Amino acid sequence: MPTPIALRLLNQHLAAPQHTTPEEVAKYMCAMQAQEYRMMRWAVAMRTRRPSHKAFKKAFDSGKIVRLHLMRGTWQLVAAEDYWALIDLCAPVVSAPHNAF
Repeated sequence: MPTPIALRLLNQHLAAPQHTTPEEVAKYMCAMQAQEYRMMRWAVAMRTRRPSHKAFKKAFDSGKIVRLHLMRGTWQLVAAEDYWALIDLCAPVVSAPHNAF
């Protein structure tokens, strides 16, 4: 039986990546941390079978993957086709009034 660490690496597609495009990675992960461009490019590339900064740039520049604030003050990277569903899911929480302490 695989160790918990091995399972995590497999589930995160860091060991034996199965995706061929940045869009597939973003779709599989749902929302990835994306504070800095270089680091989000690296995080996506290391989860693809044939990492390519050009493939990432093409997907990002064409809008197939999108960087946005879903929750909290952080940036996330998502597949463009999931954009509206994630906005609908997160908007009620983000726009709800917050109690002051």
